[in-house]
Amino acid sequence: MMQKSPGEAQLMQWINEAGFAVNDLTLFLNSHPDSQKARSCLLENLKLKKEAMDEYARRFAPLTIDTADDAAAASWSWISSPWPWERKGGRC
Repeated sequence: MMQKSPGEAQLMQWINEAGFAVNDLTLFLNSHPDSQKARSCLLENLKLKKEAMDEYARRFAPLTIDTADDAAAASWSWISSPWPWERKGGRC
């Protein structure tokens, strides 16, 4: 059975969750620089966030310039896409 692709809202949720974990772990590592468990968890969440952002950019629109493809980044055509808060169900 094929797994259903996550929707836009689910991808944004994953990006936000992984981003929060990255920020929190970065702060933790400032005071616990020798924690290998925290460092490993940080790298895992960085990977998850990047994968979710890349998929979001591929399927909907880039959220940052580094997730825009070369053609879109060169032409700036991606800027005309609705922003996440302008989409249906978006919140400010």
